[in-house]
Amino acid sequence: MAQKLVTVTIAENGELEVETSGFQGKGCKAVTEAFASMGKVKSENTKPEFYSGGGATGTVSTGS
Repeated sequence: MAQKLVTVTIAENGELEVETSGFQGKGCKAVTEAFASMGKVKSENTKPEFYSGGGATGTVSTGS
């Protein structure tokens, strides 16, 4: 089983960037949605692994 990793970067202006890796399929969505509830989502990007069924990865950025 792949290690699951969530990296959260908080900018000086309070914007969050959340990056996930090691999740299966759309499992990362639950994690990123929890952080997205903290602010308006500016962008959401998925990496090719998200669609391949392997370890899914993605990034969500929030801001005011």
